[in-house]
Amino acid sequence: MTGLATMFHGVVGLWRVGRATRFRMRGRYWSWRNETAFGAGRPTPRTMLSALLEYGAWTRRMRRLGRASFAPGQHGPRPGSKKRYYPPRPRT
Repeated sequence: MTGLATMFHGVVGLWRVGRATRFRMRGRYWSWRNETAFGAGRPTPRTMLSALLEYGAWTRRMRRLGRASFAPGQHGPRPGSKKRYYPPRPRT
């Protein structure tokens, strides 16, 4: 783990994923996630915690990247609004 910021972002990311899966930790998503991350073996609790926080931080970064598709100073429509975003025309 790289530091306190990663831990914070990991907790925030895990909170979002947990909320999306309704905190069903033995559900289909988390079972699949555990199998793909660790295979058949079971890691130590410290390794498991570190991997979970890294995964949470990664999910947060990916979510922020998805929202950062606009250039600085240009804002698209809010999620769920009926407005469409038309990119600025290039200057000729």
